[in-house]
Amino acid sequence: MRALVIRHDHVTEPGLVGDRLVQRGYDLRLLTVVPQERHHTPDVRFDFPDADGWDLVVSLGAPWSVYDETTVGSWIGGELALLRKAHLLGIPVLGICFAAQALTTALGGSVEAAPRPEIGWVGIDTDDPALIPPGPWMQWHYDRCVPPPGAQEMARNAVCTQAFRMGNSLGVQFHPEAIPAVVRRRVDFGGAEQCARLSIDPEELVARSRAMEPVARENAYRLVDAFLDGVASPDCAVDRENTVVSMPRHTSSATGSSDAATGSRSGGVWPCAPTSSPSPTRPDTALQPSSSGLADDRRHQS
Repeated sequence: MRALVIRHDHVTEPGLVGDRLVQRGYDLRLLTVVPQERHHTPDVRFDFPDADGWDLVVSLGAPWSVYDETTVGSWIGGELALLRKAHLLGIPVLGICFAAQALTTALGGSVEAAPRPEIGWVGIDTDDPALIPPGPWMQWHYDRCVPPPGAQEMARNAVCTQAFRMGNSLGVQFHPEAIPAVVRRRVDFGGAEQCARLSIDPEELVARSRAMEPVARENAYRLVDAFLDGVASPDCAVDRENTVVSMPRHTSSATGSSDAATGSRSGGVWPCAPTSSPSPTRPDTALQPSSSGLADDRRHQS
């Protein structure tokens, strides 16, 4: 089985999600969109492959905004086209953080500035803990998704929608792939300044990420397994006629701050038709560094 994994910058890697996919028998083909030397000028030219022929598409996070075409350049349009075609073909898509925002945009939703940033390990409210464990999950974002019409919100907190699904596609705002090495690189590559502006100690964040490894790994593996066995099932039909083409757009958001929700809401069952049932209390703990072998295909041009 062939999985296309889109890595937008050199800092990110498939991490725990990639580990589990390899364990489940997937051959990962890693595409790097923006090389390290263009990290601060990411408007590179990049040719995405055709969506057809893949068994799975996973797209990872990025430090930019989907709607900021001036910064990211024209390649975002190519990614939106790939994600939308994969969805319409019934190829399972998993979008993470930036890529969840790309997915919602590609399927007719939008992206807006969040009322406040989220950086750190955060618990969430989940309707389906079998698919989306309540965490805590690693978060690092300033924007949030407005899910497309017909999508089902699966998890949330006081800041934003944390997970949504539509047919065989799943978008998550958090980072199930997160490993300490990536958090360390993000801190070293501009993240320390972002943490300082929010009165977050970046070294404590890295240390917390190391301490969270065992539970984080367990949660990530549960999510990947439930995604592959449920959301990715051919039984989860795609509504092709009502899925519309969308280009990136920015929706203004009210400002202000709010605390993350701490309880969890009614649960559900997957794959396709949720029903209400009591949900367990969210644990306050969560997972090992990635060592997956990947084929890295760089198609960018300076």
